[in-house]
Amino acid sequence: MGVRKNQSMGFVDAMLEGLGGPRSAALRERLDAAMAWKSSAALIAASPE
Repeated sequence: MGVRKNQSMGFVDAMLEGLGGPRSAALRERLDAAMAWKSSAALIAASPE
């Protein structure tokens, strides 16, 4: 993951800084593919506020 060199770190930079390298990115992609996002979003949308 690249590091910002032209400015100080912002909020998003600080939140994403520790996400890891290529192995972590591959794991996140596999987990993202395994997640049933549409059905989960429908359950959340149907729940009362």
